Amino acid sequence: MFQPLKEILSKKPRQDSFGVEVNVCDLWHKYANQVFLSKIIDSQEAISFREGILVISVNNSMFLNEIKRKTPRIVKKINKELKKENKEIKEIKYR
Repeated sequence: MFQPLKEILSKKPRQDSFGVEVNVCDLWHKYANQVFLSKIIDSQEAISFREGILVISVNNSMFLNEIKRKTPRIVKKINKELKKENKEIKEIKYR
């Protein structure tokens, strides 16, 4: 259903901010796989990260509440890794 962001962006030249965006989306995917059931994993995808805002696409409204409930746990793990790059997720938007 979704085309992984990694595949899309690997076809384009990388820039510094692009690298951070891809890294955050990859980290979201990594930790979401640890936290969510497979049905939920298939219904969501991190689609962008800019200026501290991570955008998550959710294609099934039934799972939105569960995703929102567990998001802080995932964000905490990602922010721990992003400290090395002086970046952090400040806000989450769902689409």
